[in-house]
Parts: sequence; C-alpha cells; structure tokens
Amino acid sequence: MSGILKSVCIKRKTDEKMVNIHQADLIKNGIPNDVHCDGSDKQISILPMEVINEHLKDSNIDYQYGNYGKNFVIEGLNYKNLKVGDSLSIGDVRLKITEIGAPNKDGQSNECKNNNINKNFIFARVTAEGILTEDDPVYID
Repeated sequence: MSGILKSVCIKRKTDEKMVNIHQADLIKNGIPNDVHCDGSDKQISILPMEVINEHLKDSNIDYQYGNYGKNFVIEGLNYKNLKVGDSLSIGDVRLKITEIGAPNKDGQSNECKNNNINKNFIFARVTAEGILTEDDPVYID
C-alpha cells in the first residue's frame, strides 16, 4: 500500500467551495457533478496530506477537507517519486497521472498561493471507472 484516501471532494460550480462527499462513483470523464468532469487531463486533482501539514505547521489556518481546491487528499503517498504516466489504484478506480504541479493563478485564495502546495498538486484522468471511499488504500501501480 502506498497511501490512504483521506477525502473525496467536488465543486459543482466554479464560484463555489469544494465539498467533501466522502465517496464517489467515478466515470470516464471524472467525478459526476464536479466542474472538472469533462474528460480533460485534469479531471482529478490530488494533494498529499504531508504537503498540507507542512503548509499548516506554522499557521493558524483552520483547515478543512476541500480547502485548496483539490478532489482527493492522500496520506502516506510517496508523491515525490511520482511522474507523469504513473498510475494509481483506489478501490476499483484507476487513475493515470497527467501533470504534476500547478501554476499560481490570479483569483486563487491566499491560502492556495503557496509555491510548495502548487508544485505538489497532482492531476490525473480516470482510466478505469468505479467506486472509491475515504480510507480506501491507494496503490502506485
């Protein structure tokens, strides 16, 4: 096992906050009802829990799953060795890593304008549909 899925979040509209839905039935285009369920190479955004913890260690930010605009938080993932083209398995779901790192964008919240967080975002697309739930093990294939 490489890690544990800690949250499953969606954003229904671009101007809304992410909401933790705890479980999802992923389809080829992504997570149903998520704004990025569009078949693109950035259907799923992932952030390692260790990156979040590092960012929060010297702050007073009240962290909640869904902050920073990612779909999945994974704890214990050996994320520093991931590369584009690698695959992750979570339950029945298979994801292919399509991009690592996100540029700072105008309009991001101050808590998201952090180079360490942005450079560790992982983007993926769904290659095998299925159900995943918080606390599912995550494997690097």
